[in-house]
Amino acid sequence: QPPLRPLRSPGGDGSSIILKFVLERATQLLSDPQSNIINNFSVPNPALWQASFDAFFGLLTKYCVIKYDSIVQSLITQNLQNKEIVSSEAAKAVKREMPVELLRASVPNTDESQKKKLLNFAQRSMPVTGFNNHGGNSGQINPEFVRG
Repeated sequence: QPPLRPLRSPGGDGSSIILKFVLERATQLLSDPQSNIINNFSVPNPALWQASFDAFFGLLTKYCVIKYDSIVQSLITQNLQNKEIVSSEAAKAVKREMPVELLRASVPNTDESQKKKLLNFAQRSMPVTGFNNHGGNSGQINPEFVRG
């Protein structure tokens, strides 16, 4: 499994930069038909793009869940008792280790079931990742998490 690190990670972020660029460019090409006409570009097989994205998204979310579980397990093994310290340490670890930018760049290409998968992950990791759950289970995602 390749390391998908946050942008500007001291451990390197080359694969994350490339993947983020590809996702952003795909979003532009797929969402701006006027630009595609001007640039003489067409998507020859949108189903192939969607299948490729679906496979990538599945791997990305699996990686993030495993990484998050690893962070939580690490904190549990440290036997930290204070919830504020645990939350603070978890937030630092997520910022340092999770490819949040790739999740953000993926959002425009997701279908409803993938958005639900992201929301479920967000609710599971809510105290750490900055997802907003004010007013109950509203399904709203904190904009600073998604937009970067």
